[in-house]
Amino acid sequence: NFKASQKNEKEQTDTTKRYLYSLRLPLVRLLKKRRRMGRIKEYFLDKGLTARDIPLAFAFHEIFSIAFAASTWVAAYGIQPSKTLCQPFANVHVIKNNVQPVFLKMLETSSKPARRAVERIPMLAKTDPTRLTVALAESLTLRAFIKPITFGGKLWVTYEFMKFVKRKSDEGTTTEKTTKKLKKKNKVASASLSLR
Repeated sequence: NFKASQKNEKEQTDTTKRYLYSLRLPLVRLLKKRRRMGRIKEYFLDKGLTARDIPLAFAFHEIFSIAFAASTWVAAYGIQPSKTLCQPFANVHVIKNNVQPVFLKMLETSSKPARRAVERIPMLAKTDPTRLTVALAESLTLRAFIKPITFGGKLWVTYEFMKFVKRKSDEGTTTEKTTKKLKKKNKVASASLSLR
């Protein structure tokens, strides 16, 4: 009976150790993540950026992204890469027989909703819905190709914008503090003059 209880205690101890060890792995990962996040937080704090700056940074990043998307769409509408840049490939036998029929079928399918959308927007009333659709596809393709560059680029531009905003707000705060100090000195000086 004594040996059985010792064996049972040993099994419970082993089970407890295994359980604690299984908890240790996620805990170690969590601590490593926290250390990594701590380094990132420390980096941004060293640069003068805080959690209060996130909404402005997010808004700027999204506005910048939308402006970039719109500008590539407008550029694709004006340049028409599928007609200008891809023209030498139009007579290649494989493209002519395999790609063009699929392209035309997809274009026809997507032009119907585009036509309805263009009719609802007065600013686009004079534009060709088919050309708008092709330009959208071309701009999406271009942005997909350059995404490795633009992803980091947009983050960098946002970071530089936030540094600029912080610098300007710090200058404004410094100016306000200097003005308050001067007013205080003037009051003290005028008070001391009136006492004489």
